[in-house]
Amino acid sequence: RRISTWQRRLERAPPHSTSHAQKAMARRPHEQRTVLLPHEEPVAGFAQSFQASHNLARSLSRDKKSSATGQVAYLQKKAQQLAYVEEARQRPRPPLESIVAQQELIGDLRRDAADHVSRADPQKPALREQRMARQGAFLASRESRHEVASQDYEKEMDTLAEECQQKTQEASSRMKGRVDEASDRADALLDPLEKNTEELGVKTEEQVRGVMTALERVTARRRQDISKFEAELFGIDNDRKERSVLLLRGLAEALTAAAHKVPGEIERLVEKKTLDLDAVLLENQKAVKVLTSKLLVQTLEASKANKYRWHEGLVLWKQKRHRHTVELCMQRICSPEFEQPPGMVDLLGTVKDQQCKVFDGRIELVTAFFAAPLQGLTTGNTRAWEEQNTMLNDKAGDAFDRLFADLKSFVDDLDASGESMLKTLVEELKVHDARAEWGEHESVDSLIDADIRPPLKEHLESLRKLLISVTGNVSRQEEAQHTVMTQLLAYFMGVAKKGENLRKRMDELDMNYKGEEDDCIHDFKEELAKNEGQMKKFKEMIDDAAHHEDLDGLKQKAFDFLNSMEQHYRDHAAQLLEIHNRYPGNVVTFLRDQTAGFCQELGLVLEPLPHEPNADADPQAAAEAAKAAETMAAELEGLAEWTEGSREGCKVLEKMFPADVRDKVLAVSSAKVSEAVAAAEAPTPPAEGDGEAVELEESTSQEVPTLHDGSTVLAMLDFDLQWLEGNFGTLRTTVFIQLNTDRERLGRIDTTAVTEEVRRQLDQRLRRHTNRKGEVQVDWYVPRYSTVAKHKDKFERHLVEVVKKSQGHDETVQELCAQMEKEENRYKEQLERLRGRLAEAETLPMLTAFERQAGDMAAAFWEACQAIKGKLLYLATRAPQELVKANKDFLNICRSAEEQYSQSEVLFYSSEVEEVNSQLEKKAKEREDRTRELEEQLDEKKQEPLKAFMEQYAEAVEDLSASKGYGKKYGKPRRKAQGLCRALIASSVTVRQNLSEIVEYLDALCGQPVDEVIDFSVLPRCPKFRLRNYFDSAGEPWVFAAELLGVLYIVVCTLSVLGTHLQAFKEDRASLYKLANLPVIRVLREAEVLCPAEVAGDEATKAVVSAEQGLRQGCLEMVLGEVFKADTWDGVIKSVITDAQKDSQETFKATVPDFMTKFLADMQETARVARLEAARGLREWADKLRDETLLRFPDILFGELTARAITELRQGTREAQAATVATWAEFDAKRSAHEQRLHPGLSNPNAEEQLRELIEAEAERSERAQAMAVEDFSRMAQCLRAQADFVVQRLSATFESAIRIVDGLPLHTHFDALPGDEQAETPRMSIKRRMRHLHNGTSVDQWGDGLPERKWPGVPRYDLRVLLRTKPWPDDESLAEATEETLQEQTATIDSFRSPLHKRLFERRGFYYDRYLAEFRAEVKRRGAELASRSEHEQTGQRTWQSSVRQLRGEVAPGPGPGAVAEGAAS
Repeated sequence: RRISTWQRRLERAPPHSTSHAQKAMARRPHEQRTVLLPHEEPVAGFAQSFQASHNLARSLSRDKKSSATGQVAYLQKKAQQLAYVEEARQRPRPPLESIVAQQELIGDLRRDAADHVSRADPQKPALREQRMARQGAFLASRESRHEVASQDYEKEMDTLAEECQQKTQEASSRMKGRVDEASDRADALLDPLEKNTEELGVKTEEQVRGVMTALERVTARRRQDISKFEAELFGIDNDRKERSVLLLRGLAEALTAAAHKVPGEIERLVEKKTLDLDAVLLENQKAVKVLTSKLLVQTLEASKANKYRWHEGLVLWKQKRHRHTVELCMQRICSPEFEQPPGMVDLLGTVKDQQCKVFDGRIELVTAFFAAPLQGLTTGNTRAWEEQNTMLNDKAGDAFDRLFADLKSFVDDLDASGESMLKTLVEELKVHDARAEWGEHESVDSLIDADIRPPLKEHLESLRKLLISVTGNVSRQEEAQHTVMTQLLAYFMGVAKKGENLRKRMDELDMNYKGEEDDCIHDFKEELAKNEGQMKKFKEMIDDAAHHEDLDGLKQKAFDFLNSMEQHYRDHAAQLLEIHNRYPGNVVTFLRDQTAGFCQELGLVLEPLPHEPNADADPQAAAEAAKAAETMAAELEGLAEWTEGSREGCKVLEKMFPADVRDKVLAVSSAKVSEAVAAAEAPTPPAEGDGEAVELEESTSQEVPTLHDGSTVLAMLDFDLQWLEGNFGTLRTTVFIQLNTDRERLGRIDTTAVTEEVRRQLDQRLRRHTNRKGEVQVDWYVPRYSTVAKHKDKFERHLVEVVKKSQGHDETVQELCAQMEKEENRYKEQLERLRGRLAEAETLPMLTAFERQAGDMAAAFWEACQAIKGKLLYLATRAPQELVKANKDFLNICRSAEEQYSQSEVLFYSSEVEEVNSQLEKKAKEREDRTRELEEQLDEKKQEPLKAFMEQYAEAVEDLSASKGYGKKYGKPRRKAQGLCRALIASSVTVRQNLSEIVEYLDALCGQPVDEVIDFSVLPRCPKFRLRNYFDSAGEPWVFAAELLGVLYIVVCTLSVLGTHLQAFKEDRASLYKLANLPVIRVLREAEVLCPAEVAGDEATKAVVSAEQGLRQGCLEMVLGEVFKADTWDGVIKSVITDAQKDSQETFKATVPDFMTKFLADMQETARVARLEAARGLREWADKLRDETLLRFPDILFGELTARAITELRQGTREAQAATVATWAEFDAKRSAHEQRLHPGLSNPNAEEQLRELIEAEAERSERAQAMAVEDFSRMAQCLRAQADFVVQRLSATFESAIRIVDGLPLHTHFDALPGDEQAETPRMSIKRRMRHLHNGTSVDQWGDGLPERKWPGVPRYDLRVLLRTKPWPDDESLAEATEETLQEQTATIDSFRSPLHKRLFERRGFYYDRYLAEFRAEVKRRGAELASRSEHEQTGQRTWQSSVRQLRGEVAPGPGPGAVAEGAAS
């Protein structure tokens, strides 16, 4: 809108103003400027721009309300007018005068030519005969065509009849086949129950009852086939009818085309054939109905016969099922399931597998002991084996415990399974109730205990004994194997410790040798590194030197240090040779000591070395040593040499055999060893595994447990002693093999070769060392000398380049200062020219354009100066900094390794560069001071010329505003009035928008599912208010019906208030729609209608009424806003005009200018048009609500209420019934207990007292039960009556509230006339209604522009309670004395009006009341039947009890016992 206004201003402005504005827009298109300032006066025609809000609202209203009735009629009238204009334009115009004259001349000539008649033709009679002959032939041909068309029609109809007859016969044949197929299918389904009954007992009850289900499906399928057959026959007739119609149509067309007879005769002929066809079709339909009825009757008879046959089969199945069930149970007991259960066999097999697995694990562990090389035999490994053995024992124990627990659990489960099987058998036999199969037993339990339970117990007991035997055998075997493993682990721990000692001592020997060698080499390398570091320092000093004198001195010092390094090489070689010559003797001594230690564990001993007396030793000590040597030799005399140990360089004697070592380790007695060996040599099959275990019988008393079939369940396992003896022998060999390996390892060092290598390395070092003096001279000294000279030349070139760039920057600064002075002069000249054009402006926009151009000039000057300033700042800051950065980069290059600058050179060049940088910073400071000085003057240069221009511009604006009422001061009255008018129009638009949103919300509520209880969470959110909050604050329950009524109530109140504000109603009807005259509906309480004018009662009632009033006022304030308390539309406009005239008089010296008078008149007209458009939209809303939206309102209102009432009804009856469920269960349990206690033993005269007490207890229970039944009826009746009263009250109140709200909805005829209404067609009363008024003698227009009055009857008040007046329901005290007339009473009649919406409300209320009545009737019937069944069940139990008591007492007649008490309670 603002863009279009801007374009109109450009079109209406003078040419020069337009061009300047276009330049401004082209220069800065991205800026948004104000179109009209407060102090400006718009151009001609721009005064109507304030109507934009009104136009926008009207456009939106037209878009949203285009489907309304009045607007559509108006648009149609407009379209008719346009069509009339277009038709008038296209209507043929009278011909031109020249054409008329020419046509008149031609007519005269024709009239003159009529006097000249031509002579008769002599051949005319002959021609006439020919013409008549042709005419006769033509008529004959038409008759022939007529006959042919009739014959063709008859043939096609015959063909169609034959085709339809054939289709009917085919359909009948198919139907007969389906009927026969259904009969065969039924016979096939019943065959297993009637003929093939051998396997009938195998079938389950589901299968037997499935036969009945299948029979029902067959019957249903047969009925479907009959329906399809009927539909097929009807389809054939319909097809025949359609095709016959086509033939009749073709016949009519052919006869009409033949034109032999007149159309009336043709119509009568076709009508006769049509009647014949209809008679045939009607007869066919009658025959189809008769045939279908016969087929359905046959189907029903067949279904009854099938059900009878099925019931006979069911009785036979129960007998056979009893015998089959008992046989299956005995088969299970005698089967492996209880004799030798597969599950238990699997568990025992798992125990046996676990035995073998554990034993194999121990064998593997022992094998690992003996197979481990001495190198791998450590205390850690031994402890790991010990942990593995412990873990194996723990796992074995846990596994056996789990298995034994599983076995016990399996036996217990098997016992429970057996009991469950017997229990299931008892229940199934009781269900079958085949007493003929019980024999001499009185009950099914005694039959089971006598014949089936004993064999089951026998099998279970044998399984428990087997479990005890298995547990004992496994425990003893595990204990024996664990002892052997413990002794072997202790032995191998000792061997492992000696092995670790051997490796430790050998590592120490090797480490000492290597350590001495490494220390010597390390010291040499450290000294060598130190010397090389010193040489590097000499190199660094030479590279860092900046003068030739320093280079010469450093070269001489390096030569002297190389001479000292040569002597150090010789000293290192002599020390290393001494270490290598000492190593072989230490190895021999170490190996003999370690071998002696292993011989003690392996049953071996070393031959002692010859005793060599020491001359320097003490004589007594020497004598004792000689004696000890003799004693040792005596002990070893006679021992055989162990040849496998001679490889160690010493003689080894065998002190003990491997079997002795085994016995010593395991602590096994010789008797036990002999027994084990004999058992091992016996021809017993080896155990499963590696063949290393044998089965031993420890004692004759220990028996191996067996299963029912004789198979053993455990494996008897133990270690093989011969296998252990062989492993001990292998261990000796393994130890000495490792000792030989260690000897070879220690002797692998070739000391001769090592010493020769030391001498060779010394010779190589000395030869390389001699060439290092030449390296210092050639590689270090000479290159550095040439590098220093090159660096000096490069530094001088860099300084020259920096100086040239600095001089160029000084010259650029001078040029930029001159350019700024030139821009200043041009800016002043432009403003001076623009000041001269201010007098030419006639409107404020033109002056604003000049002011904007001046601002643009100032901005352009400012931008140019800023650009120059930026360049100057660059030259004052960044340019010198770039030169400084270049110097820094040069120093960085000097510091980099590529150019090979030394540290001394870097320090020298850094001092030179710092001096150059100081000069550059001085020049940069001078340039920056000059730039800052120009920057301070820049604002003054811009503002001084602009200030002079703005002063003259202000004078021009003041003069123009005073003369034409523009500007902030002189335009204030107009702007104020315009703002108030726009606010008034905007407030009405806002209210209509709010109303539109609320009506959409109401429409969404009406679109909710009908016949369902609607929860608040599924509803859309109301855009303006939330009624749920008012329910919560008032403490009232929220229901959907109240939400629906509340929203509609607010909509109606809003329409009334807004219509009153807009003065949209006729004067004589306006008082009806004032808010004070509208009833205050009770929204928060569903069972009440209106709020009383004067509140009397308790504080709670006053609070609820106050909440209702607060709900209406709060919601209306949110929807209407300021309109809620505003005056009428014309009143507000008059007030605005009065205030505007008063303000104008104050501003313009007690006068109202002409432009202000014209503006107020235009504003008043615009406000009137806006009010009429708003009133039109309001009327359309009311019509749409009455004619469309609210027609769905009754269904959702009463449907949801009825669904909620039905839900509450069912919930209430369920709660009423559940109140005594526990008590009834207690009564039933007591009666069952009493029946169990009533056994034949009570017939003994000695038990008379016990029988009497039992009878009295049952009498007391029965009396309480009958009283409880009466109480249940009373409670249920009270609940149902309360629900009935509440529903009637809610339905009546809801209907009355809806009627009151609908009565307040404005009528179309109550609105004041609007432009275009005269073209709309007024609805007319129907002729039927006019005749009714004429017959009744009432005036047709007695209601005027209103609705006819009508009294709407209420709902029946007591119809629901009447359903509870019959027996067995208790008497209704409130209706005890009610007459038939009272029972027919209805709720209060409502005085209202008649309209389609009122009728819809009344009709749907009745419909949903009938629905609730049907549900209530069904609930009463169902609950009454349940309670009567409960009471009948109790009475039947009492009769059974009395019969049992009479049987116990003989033929004694029943006295006043429980039966009499029960009958009294029932009465």
